[in-house]
This record gives sequence, structure tokens and C-alpha cells, in this order.
Amino acid sequence: MPIRPEDFDSDPPRRPVLHKAVADSERVLDKKDRARREREISVSVAGSPETATSRAIAFGIAAVIVLILIASAKPLAMFVTNLLNKPTSKVSVPKAGDVPDPAKLAHTLEQRQAELELEKRRLSDAQAAIEAQRREEAQAAERANEQARQEELARQQRLSDAQAALEAQRREEAQAAERANEQAKQEELARQRRLSDAQAALEAQRREEAQAAARASEQARQEELARQQKLREREESSPEKHKENEPNADAHPPPSYQGPSSGTLVWEGEVNGADLIEIQDGSANHGTVTGMLPGVPCMVQASDPKRVTISIPPAPSNEWKRIVLRIQGKGHTTVTVRWVLP
Repeated sequence: MPIRPEDFDSDPPRRPVLHKAVADSERVLDKKDRARREREISVSVAGSPETATSRAIAFGIAAVIVLILIASAKPLAMFVTNLLNKPTSKVSVPKAGDVPDPAKLAHTLEQRQAELELEKRRLSDAQAAIEAQRREEAQAAERANEQARQEELARQQRLSDAQAALEAQRREEAQAAERANEQAKQEELARQRRLSDAQAALEAQRREEAQAAARASEQARQEELARQQKLREREESSPEKHKENEPNADAHPPPSYQGPSSGTLVWEGEVNGADLIEIQDGSANHGTVTGMLPGVPCMVQASDPKRVTISIPPAPSNEWKRIVLRIQGKGHTTVTVRWVLP
């Protein structure tokens, strides 16, 4: 990976000696500056017996510095960036006539080399720290991604479980609704059967009551006819003896019926379910009555046999003046009963 100047501090602490060594290194890399420096060094050491030795030492140190700078391309890039951003400090050039001390120069170069090595180690440590930090950040990002993936999987699992639970609840509700509908259907069928049975029983009861009323009416008519026949026969057989046996007959002769041969009874009142209405001598135990029975043998019939049945018809026992009606209904009801003489 290429080393960029942005990876380092653009304004590192300035060290005079290190800055000078960097300046020297830059001047070594610059051909024109290097040539000029060689000329200055040649002029400064001309005529000295140590010129060759000093020159060899200088070239050796310069070569070491170049190798060090080449080996540490990253610090070099940072230094070059700093040098481009800031004015380069001037390097003191020995004046003509000054003879540098080789031992001092070698010591200075060694010191600079040591500082460069120290700076290189620091930069290496910084690079290692940056790499470690990047690895930690990458690991943290990977852990975060893994955690996010696990959370997403857990969320999807929860969503799937919630959907499954919802589907199960919907199926249970549908089954419960189906069972409720089936139960309601069965209850309705049972209710209809009970209603049909009750209607059949009521119809049977009405038929029995109608038959009983017809039989009672027929029996009463036959009894009345038999009684009248007996009276006529007795009167025809011994009228004088009959008079003797019944001394008060002449004093109180039975009244003869002079009224109409047919008529109606109209009853009005409130009915709640099935009520028994007793009518006698033109009055009822409940409601109001219009009309009355003739008081002689007669046959009676209700205008609405489905709702009205005759429980007790007129008979000799009640002197043909009493009738009991069984009325089915609810609320205000009007019933009409017709009577007719035989």
C-alpha cells in the first residue's frame, strides 16, 4: 500500500539537528545543489593534507544517509511534504578558508544518523500503531457487521414467529367461528324440530278439542232430542197423569224460545300465549263480550279454528248459556263465535 503524507502529522515538532540532516539529505538528492556543495567543500579544503580523507568520509556518510532515506520512504515522503509546505531552513555552508574538523564532522554525522534511526523507529512504531488501530477498527467493523447480521436474523426469526403465531391464531379463530356456526345451525335445527313438534302437538290438541267439542255438542243435541222425545211421548201417553205428577206444571209452564235461529258472540281482549276465556250470560271472565247464547240447544263454531278452540261447549248442564274458549295469540285479539239452532 503506498504511503501518503496525509497519514502523518503535517506539522511535526521541529528538531534543529534532524531538520538540518533532512536539509542535507535533500541537497544530496538535488544534483545541482550537490555539485555546488562539492565545489564549496573543495574550495574550503583546498591545500589541506586531509582533503582526500575528509572527502571520503563525507561521501561515505552521504551514501549512508541516502540509503537510510531510501529505506524509509514513508518518513521521506512526510519530510518532503513538510519541506514543500514550509520554507526550508538554510544550511550553514562553511566559509572559504574554514577547515572542518573530521572528528567533529563524523560525530555530528553519527549523531544525526542516530537521530534518524530513532525517528525511523518512532515512525515505524507509529505506522505499527496505525496498522494495529486499522486492524482493530476492521475487527470492530466486522464484529459490528456480524452483530448487525445476527440482530437482523433474530429480527427476521421474531417476525417469522409472529407471522406463524398470527396464522395459527387466524386458523383457530376460523375453526372457532366454524364450530360456532355449526353449533348455531344445530341449535336452529333443534329449535325448528321443537317448534314443529309443538305445532304438531298443538294441532293434535286442537283436533282433539274440536272433536271433543263436536262430540259434546252432538251428545248434548242427542240428549236434548231424547229429552224432548220423552216429554212428547209422556205427554201423548198420559196427559192427565202427567198433570197429577207435576201439579205446578200448569202454574209455571216452560217458556218457549221465540228468538233468532242463529247469532254470534264477539269477544275482545288481551291474550298472552294461550288463555281460557269463559263466557256466560253475556259476560266474560276477561275482556268484553258482544252478544249472548240463546239458552236453548244450539251448535257453536269459531270463525278462526286455528287460533280458537271450544274447550266447553253449551250443554244442558250449564243450561246452554256457558261456553269456554281456548285462544292462542299475543296482544289485542278479537274472536267471533257463531251459534245456530239445530
